[in-house]
Amino acid sequence: MELKSKIDSELLPFVNKPTRYLGNEYNTVIKDLQATQFRVALCFPDLYDLGIQNITYESLYHLLNARPEVWAERTYAPGVDAEQAMLKADIPLFTLESKSVLNELDLAAFFVQDRFTYPNILNMLHLGGIPLQSGDRQTDSPLIIGFGPAFNNPEPLADYFDAFILGEPEDALFRTVDVMLCRKQEGWDRKLTLQQLAQIPNIYIPSFYQPNYNSFREFQGVTKTETTALQSVSAVEYETPPSKQHTISPLVPLSDHSLNRTVFSNVGGIPPKDGNRSGFQPTASRLTEPANLKLVENLHRELQKLLRRAEGNSTDLPLENDVITNENFWMQAKETASLKTTGIQISFPSLQLGMQHAVPPETSAALKDGGFIISPVAGSQKLRNALNINIREYEILRLVAAMLEKGWPGIRLNFTLGLPGEKEDDIRAIAELLKKSIAAAEPFPDANITVFVQFFSPGVHTPFQWEKQDSLEVLENKLAVLEKSISDLPVKLHAQDPFSASLKTVLTRGDRKLGAVIENAWREGVRFDRLKEQHRPDRWMQAFQSAGTTFQDYLSSISITVPLPWDHIDVGVSKSVLKEEKLRASQGQIHPQNKETVSIGYGGMPRDMFEKFVNGAVNGRQTHQPAAKGSAVIKGGPAAGGEKVTYGRRGRKIQTGSTVIRRKVRVRYSKTGLTRFLSHLDIIRVFSRSAKLAKIPLVYSQGIRRNPKISYGSPLPIGISSIAEYLDLEVEIGREVDLQNQFNQFLPDGLQILQYREIHNKVPALAAVINRATYEAHLTPDVNPEAWITDWLAKSEIMIKRETKDGSRDLNVRPYVNKLTCADNILSIVIDSIEGRSAKVVEVLDSLLSPYGIDYRQFRVQRTGQYIFKDNEIATPFEIM
Repeated sequence: MELKSKIDSELLPFVNKPTRYLGNEYNTVIKDLQATQFRVALCFPDLYDLGIQNITYESLYHLLNARPEVWAERTYAPGVDAEQAMLKADIPLFTLESKSVLNELDLAAFFVQDRFTYPNILNMLHLGGIPLQSGDRQTDSPLIIGFGPAFNNPEPLADYFDAFILGEPEDALFRTVDVMLCRKQEGWDRKLTLQQLAQIPNIYIPSFYQPNYNSFREFQGVTKTETTALQSVSAVEYETPPSKQHTISPLVPLSDHSLNRTVFSNVGGIPPKDGNRSGFQPTASRLTEPANLKLVENLHRELQKLLRRAEGNSTDLPLENDVITNENFWMQAKETASLKTTGIQISFPSLQLGMQHAVPPETSAALKDGGFIISPVAGSQKLRNALNINIREYEILRLVAAMLEKGWPGIRLNFTLGLPGEKEDDIRAIAELLKKSIAAAEPFPDANITVFVQFFSPGVHTPFQWEKQDSLEVLENKLAVLEKSISDLPVKLHAQDPFSASLKTVLTRGDRKLGAVIENAWREGVRFDRLKEQHRPDRWMQAFQSAGTTFQDYLSSISITVPLPWDHIDVGVSKSVLKEEKLRASQGQIHPQNKETVSIGYGGMPRDMFEKFVNGAVNGRQTHQPAAKGSAVIKGGPAAGGEKVTYGRRGRKIQTGSTVIRRKVRVRYSKTGLTRFLSHLDIIRVFSRSAKLAKIPLVYSQGIRRNPKISYGSPLPIGISSIAEYLDLEVEIGREVDLQNQFNQFLPDGLQILQYREIHNKVPALAAVINRATYEAHLTPDVNPEAWITDWLAKSEIMIKRETKDGSRDLNVRPYVNKLTCADNILSIVIDSIEGRSAKVVEVLDSLLSPYGIDYRQFRVQRTGQYIFKDNEIATPFEIM
């Protein structure tokens, strides 16, 4: 069976989120396979939900595909359920665009932003049919290259990658493609290719370097094994080539893939781009590792501009650089660009980001959902000084009040426990700061304060890289002290798991010996360790034991005189400078250049600007009083005498200059092909987006987040197709609309309007009036359910478990099944609604087939009709209008 058909029939029906594996986003790049000279798999070793939100990963996808001879395709780490289904059906890891096996491409480039995904990388190589270790790969294997923030120290995975790009990846990745294209045309030679790549300043070929150990297995430095290799590999770009601007049409998924999970990272400011490249960045927290920052930096600036324009504020907002905020903004920006049918401008290699259109107000509202982020990191001023975080307690409290004044719904405060030099009084100082923050928020009764607590993890290339990490027992005790101190406060606490913090340190400071541990962990089944349900400390400990090493080896303090496994990686910060900063930290000294900067938000903020910002908010309190929760103030509205007009649950509706004349239309549409895997909420989202793209004048609800007035029939289970779906929508009268043709131009393949008719009379809602549905299940010839059907129909009770958001409950589905027959391997089912309740077709199929060991998901099931049955008469939704 062709791989694409196998994926459709043996994978997608058996996973929880099949839309992760469809590859049918708006603006997906599809090329002619025969006309493509070079193929790149851009690999993201985490869930699709995170990858689709990552600006760096996506930008490289579009820039590589801008080259006509190159086809860059995407692949993501399959979820645990998908991996099981793939192994059962013998489906290898594939690219989304062409559904090609990973080992069929020329280059597999892994973008790695999180060290916890290391086992996922090995899993993707294995599922893609590629030998794990670089030394075992043959000539026909793709070259495996890694890049991203996680590779400031690439040694733990050195045996598994052919090459690493250190620092900014764009230029080096393009040059890698050029080298490999040339080698492919002249005759492929893996070693010669690696020798040529080694001449690119920020490409590291680990096989060209040999780590040395003494008899006690202590690291003694690295030795070059290849004469052409550089003595030190630089991750710093000292000369920036001329910038070239690109306009990309961003990937917009058909379904919602927001992933609600708590992410902890080192906080407290990021070095600005124009800082001192030869030494420690003065505005950075001493916890912060150097990273690939340019896109994040410019994305953050766009976020500032967006909120500044939306709020009429001429002062830069002191926004914290937070991964969730940035990803949220990127998704909002992509949605806006798709609706305007224009691209987003990105300049490479300077990586300036520019939006071509103003972002609608609902985007600003969505960005504020998570609350404003403030990162004091420590509760006491002593520890903040040691971390080079120059913000005073009174400045934190003024910022809390200022941001709530500006309409933010809440405040998120980030803290770190287990810091070097931390005492119990420093932990209690966090509770005292929280009490004062709550007092500062008192004028805003609807505001909420959330606390995120992570544990100190010494990062490489930082002044704290030599520090020890507290034991798990000590970390747990410190968390208990904090929890007790704030137990009576009205705050919500999210705390990092102490083992995760220790594991992060191990993965961060590891050497090549750690590679065996990571491989053992993968073989033990470790996947997606960031997810709470997948966190398996016992498997990690078993992996260490099998490798003959201990967890504690990587947590102890390190002498500043010994060589470090990452010393040969030049990130632009010398060890002597880091030692100076370590001394300043021990003395509690702020960096001299940081004394006039408030360390809040992205790279800090000049004190005079900070004062202007918070004073402007506080002084304007009476004119910026937030509206009641669930409502919003409309500026420049039609109210007489300057009266504020509000809308929402507690306010009045917006006043308009003229009444909108509207008409109601009933629509029948099909949901077939890959769109059968879209959920009901996805369908709502697709129709709303398609209406905007088609410029159909829908009537919208009122409020900050205006939704089109569309009502749908009964939801269809994911994986079930249909040729008889219905919806009612309202459009404005006055503009001629060819609803069917206009919609169908922008609806995805498989989702098409079949007919529509205007409603002239008052009719009940579709969900309230439709009470019968018919289905067909296309069985395989080896399944003969006639005897099973007879037994099933003879019973008065067929009990199933129905899962709801409130838990599972028992349900008897037998009364709802009006008819159940089978002819020519087609199972026909008629299901009725009784007093607003009904059975799902998947529940009926499962109750019929599962007792005989048959999974209904292997069959194609389609809804063929929806009807209104009353007084022994049956009609379609079009016949009751």
